[in-house]
Amino acid sequence: MQAIARIVPVLPVSLVATVFLHNRDAGLSELELKSGAYDLILRLEKAGAHIYVPRADHDYAIGVGLRMLLLRRIVTEQDGLYRASAGEDALLAYYANAIEPLVAAAGGSPAVEPVFRAA
Repeated sequence: MQAIARIVPVLPVSLVATVFLHNRDAGLSELELKSGAYDLILRLEKAGAHIYVPRADHDYAIGVGLRMLLLRRIVTEQDGLYRASAGEDALLAYYANAIEPLVAAAGGSPAVEPVFRAA
């Protein structure tokens, strides 16, 4: 697994897709999404994964991943909450599966269930 981690970088779209995949029914605020993604980044780095961070800015990287999913209509935003679009689970899983072996090596499914919810 370490050989794969050295070769396959974790891209922002896959990172954000993984957070949404493990929170399918939840609406996430931008802060909750970024918190979950950053937690996942830390766990993946600890497991030896290479995270691609454009502009050396984690906030920007997570924003890029979210923007790509929004542009492709895989994720929607309503009233400040982001959700996986209905009927797009297979495509969301496709992006998340790119890093699934790395997520598994980092301890399984990400514990990104938010502690609080935006009102």
